[in-house]
Amino acid sequence: MAASQLGREQWVGAALDALIEGGMEAIRVEKLARDLGVTKGSFYWHFKNRAALVEALLELWEEQGTTEVICALEAQDVSAQEKLMMLISVAWQDLDMIRAESILQAAAARNHGQVVEIHGRITRRRLEYTTSLYCEMGLGEEEATHWARTAYGLFLGTLQMVATMPELFPEQQALTAFTQHLERVLMPAVD
Repeated sequence: MAASQLGREQWVGAALDALIEGGMEAIRVEKLARDLGVTKGSFYWHFKNRAALVEALLELWEEQGTTEVICALEAQDVSAQEKLMMLISVAWQDLDMIRAESILQAAAARNHGQVVEIHGRITRRRLEYTTSLYCEMGLGEEEATHWARTAYGLFLGTLQMVATMPELFPEQQALTAFTQHLERVLMPAVD
């Protein structure tokens, strides 16, 4: 594939694949170029350096994993309870994306310079949105905040389990069954 035919999106997609397979350290320009069947010159056509590629990957993480999800849910003409159920389903639906999320969360915990800032922004936005759903369901602000933190904590715990004990979720079906259970657990009884 010629450098002019290979776009930024393909490089970012290859970086995401490398991240899932081997973590942040696996995002190496030379290996990505080999995997894509192009020269490193193609990379430099689109990115100044590896840090710029990682930045694009992090922007994709924020866009697809937070912004697009919230926008899609808000476009639905359904109750807050139904939006919350959809959010739970989306958050736990894809093993590969959970693996990528787990790696990025771990990088933030290790204070990886590029990840820390965007991680904080993503976490705050996710918690604010989830809290707003619980508030719309009739909970007070404090209780809604506790429920949102519980839901997000379960999400982070699931990331850890997928990363360290993949035998717990050997295939998508096991994750789907767990997600259905979470839809019941994370739904408060409201009057």
